Amino acid sequence: MFILTVIPIARGIFKEELTYFTADEVPVGALIRVPVRGKTIHALVLRTESAREQKAALKAQAFTVKKIAAFESSQFFHPAFVQACELTADYFAQHTGTVLAIQVPRLILAHAEKMPSPTAPIPAAHPQTYLLQEPKDDRMRLLKRQIRERFAKGQSILLIEPTIAHIEALTPEFEKGIEQYTLVLHGSQSDRETLRNWKKAVSEEHPVLVIATPYFFALPVARLGCIIIDQEHSAAYKTIGRPAFDERVFARFYAKAAGIDLVLADRLLSLETLHEHEAKSVNTLSPLTFHSQSRAHTELLNMRRPEGAHVSTPFEVIGEALTRAIEATVRERSQMFLFVQRKGLAPLTYCEDCETIVACPECAAPLVLQTRTHEERYFRCTHCSFQKKVENACLHCGSWRFRMLGIGSEKVQEELKRLFPTLTLFQLDADRVRSHDAAQACVQDFVRTPSALLMGTEMALYYLHDQVPRVGVVSLDALFSLPHFRVREKLMHLLLCLRDLATQELLIQTRKADDSLFDFFLRDDTINWYKEELEERRAFHYPPATVFVKVSVPKATPHAEAELLAMQAATAPHQSSLFHTKSGKGAVERLNLLVRFPLAMWPHEDTVERLRHLTPQYVVEVDPESLL
Repeated sequence: MFILTVIPIARGIFKEELTYFTADEVPVGALIRVPVRGKTIHALVLRTESAREQKAALKAQAFTVKKIAAFESSQFFHPAFVQACELTADYFAQHTGTVLAIQVPRLILAHAEKMPSPTAPIPAAHPQTYLLQEPKDDRMRLLKRQIRERFAKGQSILLIEPTIAHIEALTPEFEKGIEQYTLVLHGSQSDRETLRNWKKAVSEEHPVLVIATPYFFALPVARLGCIIIDQEHSAAYKTIGRPAFDERVFARFYAKAAGIDLVLADRLLSLETLHEHEAKSVNTLSPLTFHSQSRAHTELLNMRRPEGAHVSTPFEVIGEALTRAIEATVRERSQMFLFVQRKGLAPLTYCEDCETIVACPECAAPLVLQTRTHEERYFRCTHCSFQKKVENACLHCGSWRFRMLGIGSEKVQEELKRLFPTLTLFQLDADRVRSHDAAQACVQDFVRTPSALLMGTEMALYYLHDQVPRVGVVSLDALFSLPHFRVREKLMHLLLCLRDLATQELLIQTRKADDSLFDFFLRDDTINWYKEELEERRAFHYPPATVFVKVSVPKATPHAEAELLAMQAATAPHQSSLFHTKSGKGAVERLNLLVRFPLAMWPHEDTVERLRHLTPQYVVEVDPESLL
């Protein structure tokens, strides 16, 4: 009899390792099925030992060791992939099994017995991380050249895109001339197509190009020589919910464990990556491009009321310059994209008498005013989805004088209909378009329609890949108020993408025209912008030199406070803060611990173990989006 130590491949187990027995010897790295809490899950064998040698230890255990349910595969994962999962779990203070559960599609696990055994990657003599910072067309050209060079060396390439929309838009460009050796994998494919492409990628004798979402990192591509992370700046690389980790960090660990090259590519790389370039710890495929190659005329439109203007001056949603641009679009029978940051009629509504904000009774977040029909309006919470009818009086003082603040997509729609009653208007945001296919159809109809205007949020940029003559920004000022230290980086990336999208004209409406970010953007001085941004982060001890670790518990009980105080003491002398916030359903008071670790000291082994032993009510985030 043999004792097996395994990693459970499932969410919600909250154990790093489990122990089982089997009559037959099972090799390390094997995939098996084991019983856990009344159900059977997959597990990866870490160690196998003779029960005879463990006899004393088994007798001392307070629990009964169970028998494995089934043996499935002697070598299902490549060792480098498992090592990357372990390193990622350590970095983000998660359990290895939960990371494996995210990285391995359930469909593939369900057919593990039929899958071919993995083959080893082709390690480089001196594996490197390469950077590529170019506008889309030049980036595609250089990546295609990289693919041809890898094919000539007999190496396969794993090209990761953040979303399905990006894959479907870019695959026709990448597969030209190598269609039979290009394989695509993403979540919208049929089971049959996914299984076919997986098997071919593992067993194909010729080098292949695999274009996939991060969900398919577990694919053991035959003769893998390079991983490419395109759209490296995209927030879509971060997982949603638990376990919380970053696929870009996983890619770095995977490439290093496999001994292969890694390419990070985007229009503007993340500041963490640019910091590595500044420190000369990475190489470049070509000199990084910081200057725009767009010939579109760019104009910043100050929408603030002129000094001395009467307070009753009407609030302008669409200014004169943007109106003229729309008129020109209709006259020329061309297309225009109108960017709107927020959904709804107004992101904020308050009482003019008592200045009470109309807030969600469940989570205390400001309610967004929206419309179902032209006559019916309602309030909706974007945090917990609470809805209620619009009331005629303030709940606090009884006043009927409400004022709306901010610009939402529905407010822009109303204004467009007033100014241009016959305008062909397409809308693309999460409220209007609920599926991937519907979003694609919306953009295709827009591109084919003359004198058309597409209005959308950031979601539209995932689907709008063809350039248009004119791009207008109604407002993005709401981003400046977000309590995220990366918000200015996000704004610069967004502005660069919008400028690349326009062939003739980019018009930006703002009430923060004096902000230095716009000055850098208009002068096309991205290089000094990122240096100044990095300098500010160093001054405040923000990433990339620092790693933030945040622990939150929804109910600030005495026990929870004692637990976090003990952790705060254990992490000394590292700088930390213990603070309360209100969020979530019912406006529950949350207790938060925020600890700063120097980058060179993370992951901190003792802290990671403490975080792993916290009960599920504690939410652990390493490198969180928000510090509050």
